[in-house]
Amino acid sequence: MTLRYGLPHGIACSFTLPLVLGMAWGEHPDRDAALQRVFDTDRNTAVGRLRDFLHQLEVRTEFSDYGVSAQDAREMVQHAMQSARGKNFIGTQTSIALP
Repeated sequence: MTLRYGLPHGIACSFTLPLVLGMAWGEHPDRDAALQRVFDTDRNTAVGRLRDFLHQLEVRTEFSDYGVSAQDAREMVQHAMQSARGKNFIGTQTSIALP
C-alpha cells in the first residue's frame, strides 16, 4: 500500500488489522484462546471493536477507502499470504474474504 498507493507505512499496517484479526482467529486453538482472553468476546465482535477503535482514530479500514479495487485488494492479500510471514502467522489454509 505504501509503495503502490503512497499510504504512510503506519496506516498501511494498521488499517488491515481487523482483516488480519479475522483471518488469524480460527486457525490455531492456542492462539484463539489467547485472542478470546484479550478481547473477552467472540471473533466477530472483536473484529468490530477493533474496526470501531481504528475509526475513532480516523483510520479508515477498507481497501476501497484508499482507492483500491476489490480485485487489487484480493491480489495484494493473496500475495502477502504467500510470504513467509503470512504462512507463519496465519497459516496456509486461510481463505481470503474481502468485502
